[in-house]
Amino acid sequence: MLGLACMCGSAAAKDDPYCAPLARALEAARAGDGFAGITGADAGLYHDTTLALPGAKLCATSPREQPAAWRCHMETNERYTLALEVHAEFLRRVEACLGPAWSGERLQDKGYLRLDVYLRSDDTTRVQVLTTTGPKYRLFVVVR
Repeated sequence: MLGLACMCGSAAAKDDPYCAPLARALEAARAGDGFAGITGADAGLYHDTTLALPGAKLCATSPREQPAAWRCHMETNERYTLALEVHAEFLRRVEACLGPAWSGERLQDKGYLRLDVYLRSDDTTRVQVLTTTGPKYRLFVVVR
């Protein structure tokens, strides 16, 4: 383990059920092997994964993408305002899990996409929280 089991600064975040799986996903990303340690059966572009965030509708790895990624589809909402509220709540939880060594930036905020990215200055790994639209608003958490 790379010291990520508790990436957080507070005791409350340490107990958040999202922190341990997020730490494992970051550890797998840093391994540099296309998430092989958490990749399951090949399903084409996406592969099953042995790691999921609590409540996720679907989690998968995409080891053939450059860079490889682990992603979880977390939430689907009918209303834009509700989707933005859920996005904000996930940002708070991710920030608490990551702790002060990570900095966040909103890269895009249009009606069809809200994208926030978290980076560390000493690392190329990144965590993305994004909400996209189609017929419904979908929230994803992505580690690359």
